[in-house]
Amino acid sequence: MKTLFSTLICFIILIGTSSMVMGKGKPKSKLDYTQKHLYFGNGGGFSGTIQQWVISEKGHLYKLIPTQHAIDSIVWIKKINKSTRKSLFNTFYFIEKTLKTLDEPGNTYYFIRMERSNHNTTYIWNYTTTNTTVLTEFYETLYQLIS
Repeated sequence: MKTLFSTLICFIILIGTSSMVMGKGKPKSKLDYTQKHLYFGNGGGFSGTIQQWVISEKGHLYKLIPTQHAIDSIVWIKKINKSTRKSLFNTFYFIEKTLKTLDEPGNTYYFIRMERSNHNTTYIWNYTTTNTTVLTEFYETLYQLIS
C-alpha cells in the first residue's frame, strides 16, 4: 500500500512538472480582444471548409478550428519573434494605405483581415482576381509561419 501511494505521488508530481514545462511560452488566455489581431486563411471549394489562423498583437499564432456550432476552437501554435511580428503588422498597414477595399470571393478564396477595437479591414480575393500580387505575396509570407 505504501509503495502504491508513493508511486501515485511520484506520478502526480511528474504530470504537474511536465505540464509546466510544456506550457512555457504559451499565453495565459486564448485571445485578448483588446489587442489588434491579424487573421488570414482560405476557404470555399466543394466542402466550403474554411482554414483560418490569427496572429495577436503580442505575437501569438493560433489556428481557429470551426465547429458544428460555429464557435471556433482555438489552438495555440507558437510565438512569433518581435521583429517578424512588427514587420507583418507594418506590411498590412502599408497594404491598407494603398489598397482601399477588395471583396471578390470566388469558388475558392483567400482572405487577410485586421481586427482592431475601432475598426476592421478585410481583403478577400480568388485566383482570378486581378492586381492582387502584393496581397498574394503577403499571404504566402503569413502561410509560411504555420509550417
